[in-house]
Amino acid sequence: MNNQKLRAAAEKCIADAQVAMVGVTATVQAVQSPEILLHELQVHQFELELQNEELRRAQNELEASRDRFADFYEFSPVGYFTLSDKGLIDSLNLTAAELLGVERNMLLQKRFAYYVMPEDADRWYAYFLDALNRDEKLKCEVAIRRANGFVHVRLDSLRLVKAGQPTTVRVVMTDISDLKWTEAELKSTNELLLASEQRQRDLAQHDMLTGLANRVLLSDRLNQMLVIAQRDQTRFALLYLDLDKFKPVNDMYGHAVGDELLKEVAQRMTRRVRESDTVARIGGDEFTILLRAIDSDLSVITVADSIRDSLIQPFLIQNHLIEISCSIGIAIYPDHGHSEIELSRQADAAMYRAKEAGRDIACLANSDAKTFKHGAGADKNVGHPQMRRSTFLQHVRRWQRGLVHSTAKENITPQS
Repeated sequence: MNNQKLRAAAEKCIADAQVAMVGVTATVQAVQSPEILLHELQVHQFELELQNEELRRAQNELEASRDRFADFYEFSPVGYFTLSDKGLIDSLNLTAAELLGVERNMLLQKRFAYYVMPEDADRWYAYFLDALNRDEKLKCEVAIRRANGFVHVRLDSLRLVKAGQPTTVRVVMTDISDLKWTEAELKSTNELLLASEQRQRDLAQHDMLTGLANRVLLSDRLNQMLVIAQRDQTRFALLYLDLDKFKPVNDMYGHAVGDELLKEVAQRMTRRVRESDTVARIGGDEFTILLRAIDSDLSVITVADSIRDSLIQPFLIQNHLIEISCSIGIAIYPDHGHSEIELSRQADAAMYRAKEAGRDIACLANSDAKTFKHGAGADKNVGHPQMRRSTFLQHVRRWQRGLVHSTAKENITPQS
């Protein structure tokens, strides 16, 4: 059959869509000549060569892709590893080995838990058991110990279940050490800022020399106490205190000794009141005390006498034995006023009456200062000049026996 007939037969086969493929093949084969068959074989061979070339190209691309994947896997910025259901390392990439600080071949079939810092061990075990039993991505942060220290890592895991095989856990390990260090630095910086802010508040509300509350903080607490007392129908007391014979101390020994004396005075007064009370320094040698929720006038006078008693005891400052006293004015809410101004004015006036009456006296507002010369409820001898002289001389005798330098004896403040 010539080419024309073959073409005609082929066209007839193509046109006849209903003809069975087997019949078409038989018809074509019947009309094929040796030349056409040879041509078909050559075409088929060429097609096979093209297919082989395509397969080789696909194989090369597959190998290149596999190499790229291997490079990505091995040199990824995060660590990849697989754990058995026993927690053993089945496989891992180079980054994971680097994070663990051990050669990769030394890590295979080792327990990952061995490399977790002891303080994170419980967290790791709970996380791993959770990962074995849940079909969801889980996260955990642990510290990994190394020969040269430790690193902080975040673990992202997902379990892998295959029929007939033990469950495994795929884990991505990310180094978050820099993040942790940054967080620690930020936390430290924040704590320093908070401390600085607190320090600034303290400086704004406290006396720099004694650490006591200053006038600003005292005013704030006094006004708070007024609100509470008005609401709860309670009473409180405001004491104004001025040191007697403090100026001669500064004149004789200098301001350094005077400052140390003020610090000691502040400590003694603080020890004689409750934690809920407020002791403030409002001037050079002027102090104010705020007593919360008092029971009676007598309880306030008792506290005032206790403070007086503490301050008439001699002070040993830089080898100088110094004796002072104090005058105290007392105002009680609501008896002597209903505002900060009224109470302050009454307490200040009472304090000056105490000074005018001879000093070393606690004087209640609108009362006779002499009534409280020795203090209600206190030892009758407390504050008496002769008794204070006796106590003072006892200190001198102990001083002379070597408890302090004898050369400082001449520096004792004379009793007035």
